[in-house]
Amino acid sequence: MNIVLIVGLGLVGLAVLVWLYAAKSYKPTLWALGVLLSISPLSVATIAPAAGNDTVFKAGILAMIVLLWLRFGIRLRWPVGLMLAAFLFALAVSMSGLVPSISVSAGFAAKAFSGYFLTMAAAMIRWRREHLPSVLQVLVAAPVVSLVLGVGFQASGRGWAIIGDGRLGGALIGPTLALLTTAAAFAAVTGIMVLGQRKWTVWLLIDCGLAFLTLTRGALISCGIVILALGIWTFRARRTTSSKTVNAARLVFFSSLAVAAAALPEILARNVGNAYEGSFNTSGRDQAWPFYLSLSEHSPALGRGLGFANIANALLHPVGVQSAFESPHNEYIHFYVDGGLALAIPFFVGLIALVVLVGRIQHRRMLALGILGATLFYCYVDNNFSTPQFDVVFGLLMGALLAGRPDPDQQTERTRALERTVMVPSTPRVEPSSTDSTEPVLR
Repeated sequence: MNIVLIVGLGLVGLAVLVWLYAAKSYKPTLWALGVLLSISPLSVATIAPAAGNDTVFKAGILAMIVLLWLRFGIRLRWPVGLMLAAFLFALAVSMSGLVPSISVSAGFAAKAFSGYFLTMAAAMIRWRREHLPSVLQVLVAAPVVSLVLGVGFQASGRGWAIIGDGRLGGALIGPTLALLTTAAAFAAVTGIMVLGQRKWTVWLLIDCGLAFLTLTRGALISCGIVILALGIWTFRARRTTSSKTVNAARLVFFSSLAVAAAALPEILARNVGNAYEGSFNTSGRDQAWPFYLSLSEHSPALGRGLGFANIANALLHPVGVQSAFESPHNEYIHFYVDGGLALAIPFFVGLIALVVLVGRIQHRRMLALGILGATLFYCYVDNNFSTPQFDVVFGLLMGALLAGRPDPDQQTERTRALERTVMVPSTPRVEPSSTDSTEPVLR
């Protein structure tokens, strides 16, 4: 029965892919990608266990990205190329069998690479400038979609709850929804600064509000960083930006300050130490990070192989490290363990260069600084670029912003459509007169 179900689900998935590929618009594919990012395999497994598989979900996400590649093409800017090259080198080292420190099989390393690749794959979609509003709309709505779907899973009575351990999770778990809401907040701030429309301030409030309900300190601080950048931008915005949009953004900024002040006691309470951590609660990171750092001390240049950080705790059972730490919850350490300095340094150099390049293309320095600061901070306390709910959203946002402004020598789709539908009156035809006069006659 399981085989029949798996085959049936595969055929349904194939039919969906064919339909999306044949669709006239790219939006169904983009929204399908947004839905996949809004749900967890764990929530789906409560209804359809055969479909609740992390590999299946990542394959579905990659399939949506490939469909967008086929529709628009691929754009590989050098920062994304540097990030991709770092992972390809780490994959080659992991699969070569020539490095004694490598502790994973070639197949396991390839599987780990396929997950990491999603960031670069999403950033390589060759969007055009006019696609930016549609991309932003899907990204900012993804947390709300997760909440709605989570209510549906809970209503099914199969054991799923949208709130776990007092933290909002929707169709995801709390920490993952926190990553999704943070990336969505980046998109909302982009809509305000780049498109200059007030509606994005509403989405920013919604996404940051959901981030607050996840009770995740990393998400709250990261959202605070981009809102701070937004607040600074409002006092430097050019006159070309709508005054109503600027005022709405200022309202969000000052409201966020008030909310932060009100939430400060709760945040401080979460930071209070416990029996095993002393005066400051790091949720087990103080014990986990030294263990993970020790894994690559004999191979700091090349690491232990792609994916090793995700199995090290379960494999080695270190004393004092919580079993919940399936990865370091620190991407700097994570990439150092998996690929050594040869992976970590080029990746983060490429990441910084990518965001700076986006800021230059869009002429929005504060936007770039806000997103970069928030991302680098969050990487210090969580698994941003190992989680599709953040890294794919981040990649889509960067890819859409890399499109820049439309080339004046190239017509947009809207212009071409207008030319096809609007009749342009022809100029009068001039013919010579049948008389000897040289004056032309208009007919």
